[in-house]
Amino acid sequence: MKLIGRLAEGQLAHAYILSGHSMDALQTAALNLAQRVNCLDPDPVKRPCGHCSHCRRLQQGIYSDWFILEPQGASRTLRIEQIRQLQSDVGGKPLEGRMKVVLLQEAHRMNEQSQNCLLKTLEEPPENTLLLLTTDKPQGLLPTILSRCQMLSFEGAQRLPPLEDFELVEQVVKTIRQAGYEGVFDMAAFVDKSRKKKLPDFFDAFEIMLRDGMLRAFPHEAVATEAPWAEDLGSLCLTPGGLLLEGPAGACRRGLEILWNTAYLFERNVSTTLLLENLFLEVYKLDIRSRER
Repeated sequence: MKLIGRLAEGQLAHAYILSGHSMDALQTAALNLAQRVNCLDPDPVKRPCGHCSHCRRLQQGIYSDWFILEPQGASRTLRIEQIRQLQSDVGGKPLEGRMKVVLLQEAHRMNEQSQNCLLKTLEEPPENTLLLLTTDKPQGLLPTILSRCQMLSFEGAQRLPPLEDFELVEQVVKTIRQAGYEGVFDMAAFVDKSRKKKLPDFFDAFEIMLRDGMLRAFPHEAVATEAPWAEDLGSLCLTPGGLLLEGPAGACRRGLEILWNTAYLFERNVSTTLLLENLFLEVYKLDIRSRER
């Protein structure tokens, strides 16, 4: 792995995005990196040794320079208060090891406020601090975040829900835009009846399309459209060709937060009809549309 060579040569970036579709595997990889940079073995190639006091304390989660941020609340969001606390925690020198290491789990669950707050840390990274962002949906991160981190992919392509779910999302958005409030309730009843046992796939397709809509909006909304990251956004889009949702990046991001909360409540057996009605009503209020094919 090229990263091991960079660590041995002292050429470590200040922030990495660890991408893959097993969050457990990504967390293990993040722990391994934290151990590598703080292992006491004198030979960099042999790090992490797994036996020194630093490696063991990191494994046990009792290391003073190891910070883990997890999504909170019903919507499973990384909140701006957590990012601000992180910025306070990483100030100053490491207490035990060579570097302070921060793990942001499911980093795509930062809302726009949180990501913009984190951007300040990425633009002026603290000395001797390593930030690790794990995600199975890197397209959910702002392009400005993506451009300031090194991407490490640990697995192959993300599993996509069936095409029919993407087509159903398109049908839902198109119908509620054309029919208004009546369309909201009609589509909620239709989706509840036709996909009740497969709603997680429908939610996944909706989430992917909203993320891709947000990514597509950024080059047009950014002041510096010539920024180098703008040309690479298309490679992160996962929606099948021809199926597109459009809208301001902020509207797509708000749609994502509503969708996360809907999926959370679905897992807790809240009435699916009411959940879908509320979801479609909120999407209707946002300026999100399906592109005509």
